[in-house]
Amino acid sequence: MAIKEATKRLLGYVSRYKVLSALALIFLLVTTIIQTVIPLVAEYFIDHMISHVGQKEAIFLLGYYVLYLLEMVTSFVGNLLFARVAYSVVRDMRQDAFATIEKLGMSYYDQTAAGAIVSRITNDTETVSDMFSGVLSTFVSAIFIFQ
Repeated sequence: MAIKEATKRLLGYVSRYKVLSALALIFLLVTTIIQTVIPLVAEYFIDHMISHVGQKEAIFLLGYYVLYLLEMVTSFVGNLLFARVAYSVVRDMRQDAFATIEKLGMSYYDQTAAGAIVSRITNDTETVSDMFSGVLSTFVSAIFIFQ
């Protein structure tokens, strides 16, 4: 199967979950923005406030830690949403594969070992799941950072 055709089919599965995918991307973007802002806040604190620490500076530090907590929460929610999309896509792919396997003739089963069929469906769909929940979110995050 050509890469273009495979990508089209995969996007067809993902398009069923547009809202979840969009939310996951939004949370990923927010996480990336926060990750970019945190070192800038630390730099400002070190350059302008470290010499005299008072109440204003303590509140500034509290805000700094709140940014870390916010980054942790948005990262968690974004990864959770990506995982949900991934597992939903995998479920749909497995259901479609099972429906296709049910339609095959007996000659196919005579020529192909049952373990090979199950192994291929399981491994291929698990690879798609790993791509969505790990690789894709990291890739999109890197795109947001470098732009």
